[in-house]
Amino acid sequence: TCLSCSAYAPKFNASIIELSRRITEVESHCDLNTKDIDVMKKDIDSINVKISDAAKIAATDMSTEKIFSEIRDRESRKCNVIVHGVPEPSGEDRESRQNDDKESLADICDNMGVNLCTDNNVRFITRLGKFDREK
Repeated sequence: TCLSCSAYAPKFNASIIELSRRITEVESHCDLNTKDIDVMKKDIDSINVKISDAAKIAATDMSTEKIFSEIRDRESRKCNVIVHGVPEPSGEDRESRQNDDKESLADICDNMGVNLCTDNNVRFITRLGKFDREK
């Protein structure tokens, strides 16, 4: 072997040993990172399941709220009566028209044989739609 090669060989061997050590260290870090990534994937899957469950619960809560809202609405309307085909009253002001509507309701109830005291049993009368003198 030549003198320059003999002089360079220990440095070259030391460089190769250092590179080998560094490669082993990088491989070790890669293994740790791979394990950490696997743990994170499991955590993400767990979080996604929790989010899905929470979304289902929220949807159930919304539908439950809709059900209760419907029940409250029906409860508030359970005593309502709608009568069709009653002619518009001829009164000029709102109060006289409402009194005419109460009299019409009392006549309808009398004709049906229903004993109804409009002063005590009827809280209010509302006509649906806008007032039209032509009707």
